[in-house]
Amino acid sequence: MSKLRLISGAFVSVLFVCNLQLSGQLANGGTASSALQANSSDPARAAIEKSITSMGGEAWASVGAASTQVTTTYPSENAKPVYRKQSDDWSRDGLSRRDEVVIASTDPNKPTSQGAVIVAQGGARLRKSVSGKLSITSRGYDLSDLAVAYPAVALRFALQRKECSADIVTVDSSGTTIIRQTCIAKGIPGNQVHFIWSIDKSGLPIQVEFPNLSGDGKNVLYTTAVFREFQHVQALTVPTAVDIRLGNTVLHTMTFAAPTFSANLPDSLFSLR
Repeated sequence: MSKLRLISGAFVSVLFVCNLQLSGQLANGGTASSALQANSSDPARAAIEKSITSMGGEAWASVGAASTQVTTTYPSENAKPVYRKQSDDWSRDGLSRRDEVVIASTDPNKPTSQGAVIVAQGGARLRKSVSGKLSITSRGYDLSDLAVAYPAVALRFALQRKECSADIVTVDSSGTTIIRQTCIAKGIPGNQVHFIWSIDKSGLPIQVEFPNLSGDGKNVLYTTAVFREFQHVQALTVPTAVDIRLGNTVLHTMTFAAPTFSANLPDSLFSLR
């Protein structure tokens, strides 16, 4: 495993502000006119395929699932890190995810304990608390989860979905390409979501603006994942550290251990009942 890139904070801040302004312009009249099913002369498709290639290309075709350990830290000194085991399966249509929160003990004589377990499948998110209570909320769009942890998989999925389209918004003097992907998303407010990718000249993503549902499920909110570091695992390239931002504010940082890849995961893993 090798780390590939560390983006300086200053560069990320400038790029994020520019991209946030661009997102507002797009929301006020931008369109996604080029179908992803177009031929290879489509510049948006070509840029996306280049990005996928930079992260492993066709090696992803033999992978349909992954498990990893995720540590989430917060800017506040009083906020404790959250540790969880994350299992993802995209071998079928869409993404199934299981998150197991691990409560770390500060007492060396006491072991870690199991916290809440969250399973996302289809359009629902099911949470089982430590006491065993079950609750169900709306999930949002599945590619949002993939875009943060496995951007190459999210880009591959969007290429394959007929309801998704893409445009190149701009290419700047440094070679950074900004691509807007738009997907029809039935059942989500507005029935449409977008992703705005900033991709460097080598093909690696710098950041992506992605959709999330509000707590009541009535609105789509957009946050940005800034990819700070990448790592090589079995010829595949995946993020190591990602900042999640809202505007200029870092909400939290996610650090990913090297994932274990497989063709699929058992269905029983994604059932809490």
